[in-house]
Amino acid sequence: MNDVTVDRLWDYALGALEESERTAVESALSAHPALRAELAAVIAMVESLGAEDTVTPSPSVKDQLLASLDRDPLAPFRRRLAEMLDVTRERAAELLAALAGPGEWGPGPAEGIQFWHLTGGPRTVGADVGFVKLQPGAHFPVHHHDGGELTLILQGSYLDLTSGEIARAGDFLEMAPGTSHHYVAQPGPPCILAAVVRGFRIAE
Repeated sequence: MNDVTVDRLWDYALGALEESERTAVESALSAHPALRAELAAVIAMVESLGAEDTVTPSPSVKDQLLASLDRDPLAPFRRRLAEMLDVTRERAAELLAALAGPGEWGPGPAEGIQFWHLTGGPRTVGADVGFVKLQPGAHFPVHHHDGGELTLILQGSYLDLTSGEIARAGDFLEMAPGTSHHYVAQPGPPCILAAVVRGFRIAE
């Protein structure tokens, strides 16, 4: 898939790469969602060790990292989800774990789409917060962002029919106030995303 090794990801996370090497890693990250997920896990591991600038990872730590990716594919999203929803990482972990169960899904705006409404932290007051699940082929209709929209793709992917771009697991997207778009879930597992939306309305 690419020639970026786990060692290179650790060096990138610790700021130990030359500019040209960082550019090469960033190019690979932009092209490979799985690699972005691995980097997120590396960063989480570095933070858990409490020494972002001084840790030299041992082979045993890297083995533990790779094993954790196999056990919990959503683990790399905890930090980003916590920041986005303005909750603790522990709460973010609980929410991600709940996705493995039946959940509290309700009907969405179109066939094949479900909403799961959540309560975020103080910075999300006044916004619609929650998970969205789209079955493959489900079309989220054209909608306007009177405020703005933050989206974190947790699983699967969708094709944005307005921009022509594909959003994949690990992507963090921001739609500015006054924008609109619509999208369709791609083949594969259901597309699940977390969203913080202000002033959302479906086009008539």
